[in-house]
Amino acid sequence: MLSSRKNSLTQFSLKLLLWLVPINCVIFELYLLFGGIFKYATYIISPIIIFILLIKIFSSIKSINSNSYLLIVCFFITAYCVYFQFFMFGGTINNFVLWNIYGFATWLFPAFILYSRSSKELYAFIKVVKRISIFGLVVGIVFLCMQYFTPISIRRFSSAMLFGSCLLLIIFVVYGLRSKRNLIILGVIIFFLLAFSSNKREDLLFALIMFSGLLIFTHRKHKKWKVFLYVFSALVLFFVVLQPEDVIEFSERILPQKIKINDKSISELLFEDSRGTLPLDFYEDIKSDLLTGRGLVGMYATPTFSPYYDQNFGGRDIIEIGYLQIILKGGVLLLITYLIIIIKAVSYGLWRTKNTLTKIFAFAIIVHMLVMFWARVPAADPYFMLLWLLAGFCLSKSIRNLTNDQIKTALKHV
Repeated sequence: MLSSRKNSLTQFSLKLLLWLVPINCVIFELYLLFGGIFKYATYIISPIIIFILLIKIFSSIKSINSNSYLLIVCFFITAYCVYFQFFMFGGTINNFVLWNIYGFATWLFPAFILYSRSSKELYAFIKVVKRISIFGLVVGIVFLCMQYFTPISIRRFSSAMLFGSCLLLIIFVVYGLRSKRNLIILGVIIFFLLAFSSNKREDLLFALIMFSGLLIFTHRKHKKWKVFLYVFSALVLFFVVLQPEDVIEFSERILPQKIKINDKSISELLFEDSRGTLPLDFYEDIKSDLLTGRGLVGMYATPTFSPYYDQNFGGRDIIEIGYLQIILKGGVLLLITYLIIIIKAVSYGLWRTKNTLTKIFAFAIIVHMLVMFWARVPAADPYFMLLWLLAGFCLSKSIRNLTNDQIKTALKHV
């Protein structure tokens, strides 16, 4: 009786977090666009997310397993490097950085591994992600239409929705669930257009790699999907790289934002080096703090890349490269801990499993980690949440022991 209540509470808190995180992400991006009341909405939602995750962490101490030891080490390093140094470097409880999506909650997100232990949590996760993708589809269409009138975008939210939609599309196609994939296909197209219209290069590359993953996982069946994906990938590459004039003129009439910005073509925007001397500035400034980073409010100087931030704000608190952001806040110690957990999850998901599902999860994790070499700043957003949930599912022995037939039967009712 007590065990069933605990499982029900775990599933409820997981579903609640799966909704709160994307909603909070949208609200934060609305605050960046419009300011005002949206800022204070994050003061309400962020503490709720933090509270739920902290309760999950402390309640899981009693049930330590082989995977929990790494998490305990991770949380100890996070407590010192990120949170303790937050106060050492002058952070206060009223500091907005504590509550925004790059703040306190971000570094608790490895706790989502604790929500990825049983098949009930797995199916609850897939069901909610499907519903959130439909919610995201509506939001995406609204913002895509709004871009015809004003150049606004919700980049982090649309990136996360593209991740979730691509993931669901692979799962539904691999397991032959035709009735469930139509809306997801529409979602992938809408989120892809959002990424394209806002010049999100990492999203375009991510989508192409995920499509190649779909080909890998369906190489022995679903020939129609092969044809569709080959044609779609060829069209995207033709549209992005070869860039004939007729296609450009057509896209400028169809897409909300102009494809040429400051006389730069699509291929120039996709392949130009927008980081420049940023990594060098970062290393020169932080090399004395590489081991433990500079905590939650840690900053770094950018004298070459952007002196404006040094003169007006005392430095930058975000670096647009995922791995360097982890080093800035938690040092090499936190980065190594993250990598150990992720590498273990990927290896288990690929080679110690009886089903294709964890292989799909492991593939998605690999793609995410590749993109972090030049983008994907860790944040309390659906993208970072999905990363740790997928890692947890790959680490779960009970989920890796499920057969494809068991998973297909369960997914029919999702």
